[in-house]
Amino acid sequence: MTAIFDPERLSRARTMSARLTDTQLAQELRGDPASLEPEAVLALQEEAKRRSKARLPLILSTTGAIGRPIRRVIAIVGAEHAVRMDQQKDTPAPDRHIVGRRTNPMQEAFRQAREEVLRELNARGAALHADAVVGIAFSMSECSSQGKKLMLLLATGTAVELDNPTPSD
Repeated sequence: MTAIFDPERLSRARTMSARLTDTQLAQELRGDPASLEPEAVLALQEEAKRRSKARLPLILSTTGAIGRPIRRVIAIVGAEHAVRMDQQKDTPAPDRHIVGRRTNPMQEAFRQAREEVLRELNARGAALHADAVVGIAFSMSECSSQGKKLMLLLATGTAVELDNPTPSD
């Protein structure tokens, strides 16, 4: 005999089970399934299966559309990285600016900063059991601290759970 599930109750049960911590989820699964609605039991089992799968690397994207439907938005995540500016060495001279030369130490510092904020977004998304961080936006801000000039690279994105985290192709 196949159980008939109320789609609305199942949707609410999935939302609630997704909000549980790993410890809470384990406790609910160890409890008596007869004391729960069938939709809740199914939602708990689905969530446990989803969390136990080998996690694929998170998808990091500057766009919101990544070719797979988003099941739910989890949270906004952010990261920041400060780059100290050495005003004697790293400020381009006027003739360099005219001929279009690049300052390699600064390019390297900003490349490393970008990679660092992306690693941090990845870690924060993974901690939330996200499948992707989408809509990533970067911004840069200049500030000074104790007489030192700093460039601050900021990145924010939306941690999401995908409907089908494993591509079928």
